[in-house]
Amino acid sequence: MESVGAADYLSTIISTVNSDEALYILYHIKLPPTGLKTLGKTEGFVDALTRIMQRASSYEARAYAVMLLKSMFEVAEPMQVTSLNVNFFMQLVNILVDQISVKATKATLKLLISVCPWGRNRTKAVEAGVVRVLIDALLDCSEKRVTELISMVLVQVCQAADGRVELLKHGGGLAVVSGMVFGVSPVVSERAVRILYSVAMFSGSGRVLQEMIELGVVEKLVLVF
Repeated sequence: MESVGAADYLSTIISTVNSDEALYILYHIKLPPTGLKTLGKTEGFVDALTRIMQRASSYEARAYAVMLLKSMFEVAEPMQVTSLNVNFFMQLVNILVDQISVKATKATLKLLISVCPWGRNRTKAVEAGVVRVLIDALLDCSEKRVTELISMVLVQVCQAADGRVELLKHGGGLAVVSGMVFGVSPVVSERAVRILYSVAMFSGSGRVLQEMIELGVVEKLVLVF
């Protein structure tokens, strides 16, 4: 069966009956970028995968849905990326909260990295609660690669004012990010500095700056710069 024709057939099944089996097969076909782009443009297909992330009783089905979405949005055109709704981001956040698997977590974070360069998507991700969930995840995270991915998403969402607000609202937000400086890896350290610099420059009230001094953030920034 030709892969493109099979993908079209399977996507129709997934969109109409939310078949887990069709989703598994479609994911394992490993479509080329052109096929993934076509899937992304198929009317209602992203919504169908979002429903699977939201309603599927099987963790495996939710994992396959997010992994397929990750592949699709890595090659998607800007119009597709900017048309995502808040519920899409809410389901990504739920997958992170549920900790389905390390593979699903990484796929979710990579998907967020792919779609959050656009300001409207950063706003939707923040609205969906991603900042709190990422900070909580860092408190328990022991895997270097996952920490690196989380730090990249935080850099993106903290470019938005509401993202910085959510970081500061979290009781451990500044402390967790500060702890990433000179910590896990040079990549994570650089991203943590970018986040802290953004907070200091654009959201640095007297209270915030005092907390940064108490946490040693200012001293770390001076050492870096």
